[in-house]
Amino acid sequence: MMIRLFWPILALLDSSLITSVRTGLCAAMATDLLADRSATNLAIIGAGHQNMMQLDYLLNLRDFQEMTVFDLDRPKAEAFRKVFSERIRCQIAPSISECVDGAEVIMTATWSKKPILEKSMISMPCHITSLGSDEKEKVEVSRDLVLNSDFYCDDIALNMLMGTPGNLDLPSECIRAEIGQVFANPALAERDRKPITIYSSVGLPFQDLITAWHVYNKALGDNKIARVKLN
Repeated sequence: MMIRLFWPILALLDSSLITSVRTGLCAAMATDLLADRSATNLAIIGAGHQNMMQLDYLLNLRDFQEMTVFDLDRPKAEAFRKVFSERIRCQIAPSISECVDGAEVIMTATWSKKPILEKSMISMPCHITSLGSDEKEKVEVSRDLVLNSDFYCDDIALNMLMGTPGNLDLPSECIRAEIGQVFANPALAERDRKPITIYSSVGLPFQDLITAWHVYNKALGDNKIARVKLN
């Protein structure tokens, strides 16, 4: 006998928005956790929606003074600067190397399939948050940069399958810890700390469910929300 289970629909949400919010917030939290507390300037590579999200959340956690932005599409970089012009001093860089020169925090969100950051480009100390290596073949940081850093990720197995270390054909031993472990035990990020730290994520779908659940429960307590019965 076949048993069919039917789960009631609680709400309909924009999945792409939920994912970008979750990704941006998790990235900002990881950056805040791993970056040097004295860092005052940051570099943004990729002036798209995802970097906009994570920077928005990060500026609620940290007080940075200066930001440099690079994007292949100059008007896009200009639009990015305009969005944050009242919150942080910002300039547009003509190249990636000039963008990251002297940066204490670097955030990347691109579609690159070859490393755009090499160890020789990085000033130390520096923290890098890379969001672009979330599919097979996509990669933003080089092998030498990963091997000379304290590398953290969201999930070891998924990162070996389709993230930075897997796409660079590196062993899992290059991963110091999952970021959830560091939140649970911050001492993991302090022991024998290297001057370069990297956080790279592939994205965890269950986090979307948690985010959606918070949105749903927030809506339940809002009397201004229109309710529609879903059958």
